[in-house]
Amino acid sequence: MWQIIGLAVFVAAKVVKWIFNCKTEEEIKRGERLREEHETIRQEFEDACTKPREDFVRWAKPKADSWRKKLLEALNVHRAKIAPIREGLDQLYKTVSTEIAADTTSPFRRLSLQYAFCRIEDATLRLHAYEDYLDHTEGEIRRVTDRREYEAMIKLDPTEPLLPDEWLYRGKLVIVSLDEIKKPLPRFGHKLSFGRDTDRQLALAMPFADEIPVMVTGGSKHRNTSFYGCVARGALYYEHIIPTEPVEMTVTYANRTEIAGTAFDDFVRLTLPVTKLTHKHILPIPGQTLLVYPDAFNITLDRNPLVQDQKGRAIGVSQLPPPQLGASYQHPLFVRVPEKLLDDVSDSEFFNPVTQWNLLTSDPEKNQYLLGKSRVRLVATIGEGVAGLCVEQVVQTDHIQVGHQLPFTLTLVTDTIDIRTLHWQPAIDTFRQYATQIALNDGREGLRCAQTTFMRRWQRVLDYQRDAECMRAVTFDTIPAALDERLSTLHISAEQMREETLGASALDYLRQVDRDTMLRREHCLRIEQWDSERFAFIPAVPDRHRASLDYEPADDGALAIRGQFPKSWQDAQGRYRFRVQLPSTALKRQQRALEDFFHDRMVQPALKDILLSPQSYLPVEDPFWAGREIHWHGKLSPSQREAVSMALKAKHLALIQGPPGTGKTTAIVELLYQLFTANSNCRVLLVSQQNTAVDNALERFMQRFPQLAQTAVQVIRIGNREKVSPALSNYQFDQRYAQFLKRLSQDARKQVLEADEERYDIACQWSTLTDYVSTTPENLLDRPTLEELSTVLLADKNLAGATCVGLSTPKGGVDQLAFDVAIIDEAGRATVPELLIPLLRCRKAILIGDHYQLPPCVSPLLREESARDVMPFLREAFLETSFFELFFEQLPDASKAILKEQYRMAPEIGDLVGELFYTRHRVRTLFNGTAAGEWARSELIPHSLNWVSVKGRQTRPSGSRSLCNHAEAEAIVRFLSSVAGCAETQTDVAVITPYAAQKKLILDKLNTYRAGHAEQGGTLDCLTIKVDTVDGFQGSEADLVCYSTVRTHGGLQFLLDKKRLNVACSRAKHHLVFFGDADFLERAGTGDAEENYFAAILNRAHRLSLQTSAQQNLRTQRRDRYRVIA
Repeated sequence: MWQIIGLAVFVAAKVVKWIFNCKTEEEIKRGERLREEHETIRQEFEDACTKPREDFVRWAKPKADSWRKKLLEALNVHRAKIAPIREGLDQLYKTVSTEIAADTTSPFRRLSLQYAFCRIEDATLRLHAYEDYLDHTEGEIRRVTDRREYEAMIKLDPTEPLLPDEWLYRGKLVIVSLDEIKKPLPRFGHKLSFGRDTDRQLALAMPFADEIPVMVTGGSKHRNTSFYGCVARGALYYEHIIPTEPVEMTVTYANRTEIAGTAFDDFVRLTLPVTKLTHKHILPIPGQTLLVYPDAFNITLDRNPLVQDQKGRAIGVSQLPPPQLGASYQHPLFVRVPEKLLDDVSDSEFFNPVTQWNLLTSDPEKNQYLLGKSRVRLVATIGEGVAGLCVEQVVQTDHIQVGHQLPFTLTLVTDTIDIRTLHWQPAIDTFRQYATQIALNDGREGLRCAQTTFMRRWQRVLDYQRDAECMRAVTFDTIPAALDERLSTLHISAEQMREETLGASALDYLRQVDRDTMLRREHCLRIEQWDSERFAFIPAVPDRHRASLDYEPADDGALAIRGQFPKSWQDAQGRYRFRVQLPSTALKRQQRALEDFFHDRMVQPALKDILLSPQSYLPVEDPFWAGREIHWHGKLSPSQREAVSMALKAKHLALIQGPPGTGKTTAIVELLYQLFTANSNCRVLLVSQQNTAVDNALERFMQRFPQLAQTAVQVIRIGNREKVSPALSNYQFDQRYAQFLKRLSQDARKQVLEADEERYDIACQWSTLTDYVSTTPENLLDRPTLEELSTVLLADKNLAGATCVGLSTPKGGVDQLAFDVAIIDEAGRATVPELLIPLLRCRKAILIGDHYQLPPCVSPLLREESARDVMPFLREAFLETSFFELFFEQLPDASKAILKEQYRMAPEIGDLVGELFYTRHRVRTLFNGTAAGEWARSELIPHSLNWVSVKGRQTRPSGSRSLCNHAEAEAIVRFLSSVAGCAETQTDVAVITPYAAQKKLILDKLNTYRAGHAEQGGTLDCLTIKVDTVDGFQGSEADLVCYSTVRTHGGLQFLLDKKRLNVACSRAKHHLVFFGDADFLERAGTGDAEENYFAAILNRAHRLSLQTSAQQNLRTQRRDRYRVIA
């Protein structure tokens, strides 16, 4: 049993030999015996020819009969091997196809498997042809036997164990001359023709003279010796695929996801995913020519093995060269081999410079690397002080060596050349890193599969959300009412149409479809019938007839559906389902991001390997930044400098944990400054889950570096106008677009006035077009025009701001933009699909977040028990742990940093947060950036940390699942009233609580208080008060924060959630005041929580109170003493 191409499958040696068109040892020995016997018989035959005719016949008949039996015996032996070889090939074909399409397969491994797939497919087609060859040989033996042609029998050669080179079959690449077309070829008399379009094929063949590459595409159904060939496919394989050269593609059609085209005078169909365009924001137009690389094809070049249920006969191509692991060095990596080791190498492909090198296995710790090229295997090491690979062993095998295709240029040199003088040390360092990364990935396949499963589960989550939130269905039993011979009607009662799920009914969704002018009934409405045989609902009418259905809602909500349903339905009771599907842009964009990720549609292929196997990632430094001195601008803390430096030097990925008040925005602004001052052509994406975070960072950057923002940096803010900060309104996409069109129109009019007679007509046409575009609503303009103008607008915009989901808008080609660096703020609050949207579009990603605060915000629907029943993995903290947290815990230390100095909170609050929430394994990672003696204290209330004990009672409002506490709400209003009386300046106040019902109650109490004191001028006017839930207030801050605990009995699992409580405690700048039943909260059980944090908070508040009282008494005693002395 042999292991082949690094796959977890074993096949017989004869299968391996067949794949690589090699004879087994047994076949070689049997063939030698038959040839010797045949030579002996032929010699005897020549001697017998001199005998009289009767003597010759007596001698020839038994000899011919004996040779016939041996020929048939050998033929049956060869025929017997076909079934096990076919079984082995089928097994390999399935295995390779599965791994090619597997989510866990890296882009580099997939490229190697592509060639293995073609080789196995060729072996399968060759095996079918071999059966025909055996049938042909057996037929020839029987024909000669029937005619008693003893001389011809003796001259028959033994059956070959492999398909003869002269035998044609589908997928075979042959080199022929024009004189050989349509004429019998040597030995078997096969004829090769071009079939239809002969003239066009001949035109393609002319440049090749007498060496025309032709791929056999099939055989004639009527003549076994006639075959059809294609010059286009032969030239594509011979001239482009084998030497990895690009081919010209003529675009025939383009949409948002892929570009269709042809090559070689429309003979070969190609599909190019938009994600594999060099310039993804520029959509090519029909007729345009692109240079592309075939990257997904079968042996006959008429199918893409990565696409299931492919309708067209097209292969996949890419504008990007074969994927690289991020190697920045284009210098060759030298492989030095002693000449004597090459003496036994007869494989000519090994010495061919275009033959691909593969890394089979490696052990970097032992400094051993197993390389493969063609059929040759080499054992190499990296010599001390030698900038190259030194080969110690060379073995020529019987089969092609396939492993991980190397994304480097390897140059074979003999030991007569001293490669130390060539100084290619950076190349060998990159090779060592690549080999180590591959070894780690291969050794952790289980973890890689687990990570893939985790990401695949998000597809189920999104599907569940879409069905639950965007679809309403009514299942009903009825008898269709016949209107005439063609039409009948289905009736749904008003009660069924009004039945609500999650607060909405099918009737509500139907009315929404009718109100929205952008929605069409045939796209959103479905009627289905239950099929008991399939045990599923099936469409009631074909898709092409959906528009013919009439939906007639009555005033009371009932619905009648009239259409041409099957006659068999009439007068028969049936079960039907009516569905209303509303589009969800956000969910659709996230689903697309997941699909793009699993299909390798990403700007940086190396990121997929990192995301699937973060434990195995070996950090790589960007050579541009590795030896570059960073000139800091402004005052940064030590940890900020360390984090920014790490992020700049990382080649692929960097993570920064930014606890509250540590200056995440300051770090982002510094990152932007460093990136643009080092390279003004750098394209940077700044995204976050929330618009406010994006706007805050952009505004800070533009305020801090106005000169840079007006010269080298061109900002574009992508998002809805109403959600973008007013300060950035001039940079918002729609505003920029309007300004751009206005400028175009003005320039066009100027050109009309200045144009000479020759250019006047063109200038007028251009002016008319710009005026038309400027004055016509976007929904009336054709998409190509919009995208072309948007492409010009976006061409020089090198700093884009957007939300994660907003980045995937198709408007103006935004969803095709690619970036050098993506800075993703609040990464801990984003889900996996949301994060993937920017990650797919960048060459390098910097994620900034804090996994010690609240996890991603997900739909409340997913926290329902019904969702957990459908998706049990939701019970496994699936929603409580962010992808940022998983990533941060698994990535090596060199790829992550922590901002450790906080400047927001008063020292006492900072110590509380640092010790309770940012201490792991007794190591604290958050400290006060300002010493207690230097902190500018507020005199609003005496202490920074306070607890107001309230003896109230928790209640649940009618119809709500949330909780409230009237006593606490009233205590907070009284407290704020007293604070307002002491406030000398305007003060920001936040009142936060874990419960939505308490938030509403506090708002009501505050409004009532304001209304009752309106005549006094509003005693709370000096306080800017915001009331919110803890979850809603994350990312915000206030001078004074009041926290209402609400609970007075029961469990505290929700209240003691460490991440939520961390957010609550870290919002205050100067004062943090808790309101709650101190006695209950101090003694309450913790449930599943780590500890009772309220006990620790109460203890700290008590100590601060005693300390402050003692200090006040001491100051009073000193004043009295001075008064007496005076």
